[in-house]
Amino acid sequence: MTDDRHVLFRDTFPDIELNSLRLLDGSSITGVNYQVGMESRFDTGPVYILIGFRKFGYDEKDSSEKSD
Repeated sequence: MTDDRHVLFRDTFPDIELNSLRLLDGSSITGVNYQVGMESRFDTGPVYILIGFRKFGYDEKDSSEKSD
């Protein structure tokens, strides 16, 4: 990502750590595969995703399910 994209990401998502996925070599490509009905196309280019995860551990306040 360029510096401007880093700043935009940090300002938009201040509580999410930015990480990068490095591909093995030039034979790996990224892009988005669109399919609508019988038509499909693949646009190559950078792909940005947000992945949510929980840290290890469990806290009662984190659960929407209450035990009796």
